[in-house]
Amino acid sequence: MITKNVLIAALLVSTGAGLSQAAIVSINLTRSGAPTEAGFTNWESDDNNLPSNLSIAGLTLSAPSTGINSGTTLRSIDRGTGAGYAGVLPSLNQTWWGQREGSQTPGGYITIEIGGLSAGSYTFTSWHLDFNDQTGQMKIEFSDDDGASFTDVVSPFDLVSVTDDGATAPVVQSFNFTSTGADVHFRFTNTAVDPGSSPVSGVFPVVNGFELDVIPEPSSALVLGVTAGFGLLRRRRR
Repeated sequence: MITKNVLIAALLVSTGAGLSQAAIVSINLTRSGAPTEAGFTNWESDDNNLPSNLSIAGLTLSAPSTGINSGTTLRSIDRGTGAGYAGVLPSLNQTWWGQREGSQTPGGYITIEIGGLSAGSYTFTSWHLDFNDQTGQMKIEFSDDDGASFTDVVSPFDLVSVTDDGATAPVVQSFNFTSTGADVHFRFTNTAVDPGSSPVSGVFPVVNGFELDVIPEPSSALVLGVTAGFGLLRRRRR
């Protein structure tokens, strides 16, 4: 019976069942003076200025490249406290980075580069919410060849604002990717404008923060599962 349980445990681990992914970095994109979400690392930028590169966990996060037809470098927006942040990740939702192409013109983007990532499989998760007037659409693209080419990994989705329908939680997007060891790039692009009371309503891609997780290799998971199982078997026999 014990042997059977050990074999089942090993099989579950070998297929990834019950395994949690290990977070490498959790990043809160903030503006100077804004709070940082618990469990996240602050990457700070003044409005209309690029941030310094961030070195963390052996990785280098490079200052974003942007669409700059609007005459600005990077918009770093802090909506302030007391703006309806009850709900999930209140400090993370308070601030966001973005860029616009122009007044009522889609196409603005920011691209974040991560260098130093080992070859392997990962999960990228990002949060998107503005508590004001950014209710357009955006998509996420990915490059695993140091920005030479990009692939759509998240189709255009709606940004939801509290002023629209009372939402208090961000849009959360997640996808898996494989790194070859080259620098990876994540591009966030506004794809459709939502006209509002302002010429810049709904023209920004909005990024509050992101997290990078490593996906355990099946072979490593199997070894861990079998080792744990036989350790249990030895203890039971004693």
